[in-house]
Amino acid sequence: MKFPMWCRTILFAGLSVGISADEEPFSFVVMSDIHGFTPLSFKPFDNSTKIWIESERILKNIKNNYGGGEFVVMPGDSTSYGGMSDAKIASKLGGNLPHYDAIYQAGVNCHSSTKELFNSAGFDALLPTVGDHELGGNEGFRVETIEKKLSTVPAYRQAYVDGFFRDGQQSGPYLFNTPVAGAPARPVGTMFEGSSFAYRFRNVVIISVDAFRLVGDGDANYFDREQGFGGEGAITCDVSGDHLAWFENVLKSARLDSTIKHIFVEAHLPIIQPVRKVNCSGQFMDGADKSEFWKLMNQYQVDIYFAGEVHSNTVSKTKEPNSSLIQIVSRSNRFGGFMTVGITDDQIHVKHYNEIGDKWRFNNQYEEDGSLHISKSSEEISIESSGELKLLDDSVALIRFDFEEITPLGTRQVLGFHGDKTALMANSIDIDEVTCNKSLENLGSFGKQYDAQI
Repeated sequence: MKFPMWCRTILFAGLSVGISADEEPFSFVVMSDIHGFTPLSFKPFDNSTKIWIESERILKNIKNNYGGGEFVVMPGDSTSYGGMSDAKIASKLGGNLPHYDAIYQAGVNCHSSTKELFNSAGFDALLPTVGDHELGGNEGFRVETIEKKLSTVPAYRQAYVDGFFRDGQQSGPYLFNTPVAGAPARPVGTMFEGSSFAYRFRNVVIISVDAFRLVGDGDANYFDREQGFGGEGAITCDVSGDHLAWFENVLKSARLDSTIKHIFVEAHLPIIQPVRKVNCSGQFMDGADKSEFWKLMNQYQVDIYFAGEVHSNTVSKTKEPNSSLIQIVSRSNRFGGFMTVGITDDQIHVKHYNEIGDKWRFNNQYEEDGSLHISKSSEEISIESSGELKLLDDSVALIRFDFEEITPLGTRQVLGFHGDKTALMANSIDIDEVTCNKSLENLGSFGKQYDAQI
């Protein structure tokens, strides 16, 4: 497929131009929804724990053998606080701290340890974004919920900021403070001034956006039925106001800098629908592809928007005719897969790797099963995709069965479907006391992720 290219022309009169450091090829890794680092909340920097040992082993393997490259982009939910009450977290820290202080300490422990873990594996920079689990989990966002966490969400967010970006100290220097093409790297003066940031590496800009906004004073659930906004309690998911103005300023400034060739944005939630989902709450961004957030990405020709949340992989292209913006929603649950992004001055090559092996997790073996290639080498941008990263065709049925062929369950992998957790691919599953060991293959564009177990 080919699309018009938003381009700039630079004229060199009589100059011999070599490859500068900014033009040298490099790569980075994308891992969303790892959901693995919660134990570090209670045993910070402990390299004898199972999660540290396994994670470091896997990360070093990715870095050294799968083109792991320079840094890691992590679109949210690196931890799993949603399954733990504030009281339980306080108890696991000894029970002597008030809930607010315990949440803050646990979060700082976890996030600063996570950063050190990635550094120890050879990744010099870790670029996370806020997921609902970093804020305690979206089930705690509702006002009437017994285990509501609205009073401690500020502690969760501050711990995220201080753990990842301030070396565990609230008064410490912020890690990503360097202006990007003259634009402020952070939305100072907003509730997101520590949790949203922009970062430049060579010819690339990456903008990490915290999209979880407390509505008003947080004393009432927010749900605009007419617009279809909210529905997640007192916290909604959008980018608006001064936060949005900062975002546009970064995009505009980056596009005026001829040395910046590619722009990537990460936030936790998918924008384009539909997307595949696996065992998740299925949160969404207010306004979806009609939101100002998405419109700005189209306007300033963002290359890829990375998201997570839904624990599955879906690649979609914008419907805007003058944009080639791609949304990639991916999963890395407990290192079950990851993506590498290769960069040159006029090429972006994304590869997806899926875990293989005999164990249900931590096999530390991967095979490439998907590719997305964006070329800007001519006046038109071309996009090629295949396998797990094949562009979704939503003009046809997503789920379709012809009921002609029944195959043994486990013939093709359904991501996240581990059965009794003895293997990556389940051979049987009990549904309403009926054992299913066969399946009907989904012939729709959602593919094998929606095979039917029978």
